[in-house]
Amino acid sequence: MNAFNADGRWIKCPYPECPNWVDTSTEVPAKLLTISVPYIPAANEMSWYACEQHRDQVKNAKFNVQLEFQKHSPSLTRSSSDELKLLLGHIYRKPLEPSQRDIEEGIARWTKNLTEKQNDGNGAKLEVALLNALAHLGIPSFFAGSAACGGNETPAFDLVALGFFQYHPPTALLISCKNSKNQPSLFDIGILSDEAHRVRQLLPDWLVFGILALTGEPTADEFGYRKDIRILKQSHLKAILNAHVREQIDHLLWTQPGNWNRTSEMLWRTMYDAFPKA
Repeated sequence: MNAFNADGRWIKCPYPECPNWVDTSTEVPAKLLTISVPYIPAANEMSWYACEQHRDQVKNAKFNVQLEFQKHSPSLTRSSSDELKLLLGHIYRKPLEPSQRDIEEGIARWTKNLTEKQNDGNGAKLEVALLNALAHLGIPSFFAGSAACGGNETPAFDLVALGFFQYHPPTALLISCKNSKNQPSLFDIGILSDEAHRVRQLLPDWLVFGILALTGEPTADEFGYRKDIRILKQSHLKAILNAHVREQIDHLLWTQPGNWNRTSEMLWRTMYDAFPKA
């Protein structure tokens, strides 16, 4: 790119070792570069002026544009998440001094709490199991659920999963855990929708929407037109359970309700299944 002088009118010819300056008030750029790809962290247009002697050389020069992106904070590696799954098995075990079999039974107990309807309780085990599932993939979350588990029993939602990104706003997912295989009621949908609106006013710079998490496979017909609430079914909870790294479920979690449909879910499933197994 050219270097301007102090008054911003005259600009140095970019040709190597050329001492000439160009009057930008009377000349047009010898070369233009327009960037139209969304989210590229660079100016939309760059221009190069050249003196009369080197105008053709600058005009015919090839671009060598390098973009440097700030990296996301590193997510947990596959080995880390697998090790943490063993730790969760250790946490969910019963004996004081557990064997490997006890840890495996602990993992099975966590899996059951996360993916199956419980005959006892109103969803407290699902709340904690989902909180642990998100944590083992490195997703920070607030617990607002059952008082029996130390929560505040906040009306309308039990967890708040937090997503922080480089190129779009942070996101807060208000998750309501339902110990049910049935279609969510209009009442449950309504109160979560109202609560998402309230939290959105508290966090005006955030994307905020609600998620109803259930242990069944309802049709989700009530959510096809909504912009404020989505649903997580048993199959989605199993995907979170079996994910090895956060990136496998990013599209599942953070896609806004208005953009989540059968096509986007199929795309996510394809990416999830194609993730390296080794």
